[in-house]
Amino acid sequence: MSTKIKYTNEPLGKVKVIADFLPSPAELAFNEEGVKVTLALSKKSIDFSSLKLLKIIPNINA
Repeated sequence: MSTKIKYTNEPLGKVKVIADFLPSPAELAFNEEGVKVTLALSKKSIDFSSLKLLKIIPNINA
């Protein structure tokens, strides 16, 4: 879009207002029930995962 839009003060002609046909955001959102889960991992697993994550995202503590 390198060309600029030039606006003029011309009449639009016959305008027809239409009803809102889009659903509301509440109707679009999925309302799924959440489940809380507690997960116990070993320190070795956490350390391994942390090292792998640091290789992917080196500045995670920044």
